[in-house]
Amino acid sequence: MTFENEVGTARSAIREAEAIEAGRRYTSRMRIIDRLQRGPARTSELARIALRFGARLQELRDEEGYHINCTPVSAGEYEYALVES
Repeated sequence: MTFENEVGTARSAIREAEAIEAGRRYTSRMRIIDRLQRGPARTSELARIALRFGARLQELRDEEGYHINCTPVSAGEYEYALVES
């Protein structure tokens, strides 16, 4: 695991703890955006975070204004990346 991934994992854990402490759920939407902020993620990885990850990605795009690129990698496998604007 690279240093950047370790830092990203630590940030995700902190965000989860803060959400729980504030009485909120650490939603799949939050977990997906935390993962994408660490770098690109593939279909198989996002599916482990949320079964309906496609719906969560659409919510992030439509409701929260994130720009997320989708690039085909192989049959049925895509890579998703957060675009900084």
